[in-house]
Order: sequence, then structure tokens, then C-alpha cells
Amino acid sequence: AYELATAGDPLGAMLFIEDGVELDPENVDLLKQHGGFAYAAGAEAMAGQEEIPAEAVDLFRKSLDSYGSVYALEGADMDPGHLRTMLVVLRNLEEYEEAVDLAARVLETHSEESSLWSVYADVLQRSGRVDEAITALDRVVELDPEAANVKARQGNWLIQEGRVDE
Repeated sequence: AYELATAGDPLGAMLFIEDGVELDPENVDLLKQHGGFAYAAGAEAMAGQEEIPAEAVDLFRKSLDSYGSVYALEGADMDPGHLRTMLVVLRNLEEYEEAVDLAARVLETHSEESSLWSVYADVLQRSGRVDEAITALDRVVELDPEAANVKARQGNWLIQEGRVDE
């Protein structure tokens, strides 16, 4: 599977791993690989598209399912990068409330991860909760003073809300 993925075939890698996942649905390593390959294949299917094609939606859901199984098995020990991928998938699928709920749970155990706070801010903003999104980005700066474009994102969101003076 790894060779397929590195050769530019994440879909083939995902399909190859699926047999193993079916045989051992609690194998965390296989689930992580499956989730990663599904996400990469979904991103590939989405490249250059204005709207998410159905194939990408299906692949993103597979990624979310695999990573969701890992989260159920590992909980607070799950790698923050995989948790971030779950949030990004929900954001890409425009399932903002689900993403907000997941981010709130994830940040209870991973509160020092600026990348999680950044995605959390995005989904808060997209769900219309701009003030909370701005506060979340403030937390990003607290954790990572070198974080790029934070003030620009905050300003852009305020302008979109017609709050130019702020």
C-alpha cells in the first residue's frame, strides 16, 4: 500500500488496505493508513474542482470513518495530525456543527495544539460564530506567536460581517 501511495496512487493504496481493515477492524495502524490514503485520494479527486465531486465526498467519508474508529480506540492518545485531518474533512464537507462539536472534544485533551485551534476557528467562522472564531485565533497566537496570517484572517472575518471599525 505504501508503495502504491508513494507512486502516486493513494486510491489504490486505500483499496489495498481495505481488505486488512475488514479482517481486523480494530487494527489502529491499518485504520490510520486507510484514513490517510482515503484523505489523500479525496484531495486528489477534489483538485481543481470548484465543488466537491461525489467521489471525493465518498473518500473523505471513508477517511473520517477510519480516523473516527482510531479516535474511539485511542482517545486522547491519538495523533493531533490525524485529529486535524478529521476536522478538515468535516470542514471540506461543510459539516460545520459536527466539526465544532468534534473540535471542542478534541481540544479538551489537545489544548496546546495551535493547528487544531486554527481549524476550530475556521469552522466556528463558517458556522456564523465569528466572535468565538476570533477568540480561537487569539489562542493560536498565544500558542504560536509566529503563526501566519492570523490577524489578516480575523480582520477579513470582521470585514465580511460589516464590522469594519473593529
